[in-house]
Amino acid sequence: MGGHSLMRDQLEQEAAMELYRELTHDDPHRRSARGRGASPTKDEGDLFTLRPSPRKLRILIDIEAWTADHPFIDELLHGFMRYENIEVLQVRMSQVKLTDHEDSHEVGFVRVRDVTEHKGSFSYPGSCYGWSIDTERPKFDGSKTLGQRGSISPQPELFRSLAAYNSFSDEQREGITADDIERAVLLTEIARAIDYDLIISETKTTGRRDVPANDRSNVVTRADALPIIAHYMRRQQIYVINPIGRGTINRKGYYMETVAALAPGIWHWLAKCRRSALFVPSSRRFVADCESLIDRLARALRARDELIASVGALQTDDVIDDGADALDHVLVSLCGAVDVLGRSLHTALQISGHERNAKLHRLDGYRKLMSFYADVANKDLLDALQKHLAVVFSLRNSIHSRTLAAIASLTVSEHGLSALSASRLDLVIPPETVDSVRDESGGGLEYWHARELGGSGHLVADLSRLLDTCFSSVLRFLDQLCRIIAAEWTLDKDPVLREDIIGADSTLSGYGRELRIFIGMPQNGDLDGASTEASETDIASGASPSR
Repeated sequence: MGGHSLMRDQLEQEAAMELYRELTHDDPHRRSARGRGASPTKDEGDLFTLRPSPRKLRILIDIEAWTADHPFIDELLHGFMRYENIEVLQVRMSQVKLTDHEDSHEVGFVRVRDVTEHKGSFSYPGSCYGWSIDTERPKFDGSKTLGQRGSISPQPELFRSLAAYNSFSDEQREGITADDIERAVLLTEIARAIDYDLIISETKTTGRRDVPANDRSNVVTRADALPIIAHYMRRQQIYVINPIGRGTINRKGYYMETVAALAPGIWHWLAKCRRSALFVPSSRRFVADCESLIDRLARALRARDELIASVGALQTDDVIDDGADALDHVLVSLCGAVDVLGRSLHTALQISGHERNAKLHRLDGYRKLMSFYADVANKDLLDALQKHLAVVFSLRNSIHSRTLAAIASLTVSEHGLSALSASRLDLVIPPETVDSVRDESGGGLEYWHARELGGSGHLVADLSRLLDTCFSSVLRFLDQLCRIIAAEWTLDKDPVLREDIIGADSTLSGYGRELRIFIGMPQNGDLDGASTEASETDIASGASPSR
């Protein structure tokens, strides 16, 4: 392993999955309507609630902003959009300033025109835009919405976003004009007016958290839209592995195959255990251990889906409680997977003492187990990955003392003014975990997406990014460790270690790239469609794609 720069590259973080949130009930009028009850057969209600039938995910496409060529991503998106669970409209933002009112209809588009000169004396100040949808919108019960009309007055939001733009530093403002800000405001207000959940757009303002318009709706790129749509489909109990051919799989198989896509080295160790079990009955214990390891990681991914849904849903007391439960479940399952492998390896290496003392997250326990593999290749990478486990286990251990608390994310401008972010949550780092998060040998604040609140010494971390960093840390460590113990052999320990296995595939190995994208943890090369699988080196090191 050559040089610190290479090691830094190998420990680079994956891009975190973008989160989205319920938009149709975040104003008083819609909250009041919700309280009176929604009709599941008329496609009303919430995205993330147990209902007699699901509501469709509504996607607005900013078609003129799709300028770059991404054939692989587009193919997957178009596959998803053919499902009846997805409702799609397009908009041409270049035409919203037009004032012509000729009766033109275009299927699949929302038509927007400037109607400021026709607005009444009691209208909101500023520009006014009329919108119309003449496309039939089928519901799950077979009924259809034949046409809709409405208007928007974006002046208040435009004022807010332009005020933020005027406070930008030169570096923040580089490449972005006031016209770009106005376009972003109009786009999000159109989506809100027609009750659409997700905007797929690729402009200079997309993904900018310092642009207030992006707090008004969920604006994402094509690449970021894929895991959001796939997550929605999973919440509807449709586990898609191939949207183009409508290929699906059962829930348990989906999450297990996703584990294989994220940490294929585990299957190397499983193959070694299974081969030994063919000849040595006692090795069946190690097969069971490895299957338990995979099952715990699959449960962690499933709990992550629950947490994402809870973060995105309307924040009621029950939803918040479900989210806290899912977070505990994620941490317990991740740490349980590490403990299962530690105890199994303790037994295989015939180390003295009880296997419950095999603690891979503790440096002394890790060194004791790995003393048998001191000279193997990539041991230095494994050593670096092991240092991250202390934070994950410390967060897990908080279950014995207090509930981990999430708060609305605070952003602070260069002038010291703070504001709440409508679309992010921060996790309050418990006091006993603060030192581990600060420790530079374990990544430090930047690695864990943490920051200090004022001068109080309290730390908070972006919830979704911290969560995915925990997943990344555990998966990469287990993947690398399993590669080592599968490839190395020894004759003086348990018979399960007398084989060397350097490669093995899961059942659906050909869909690894799609599964990594759909779960929101893509690896290097996944999004460009250049190859069917990311290389094992990329997966082990956690290299992320250029975004």
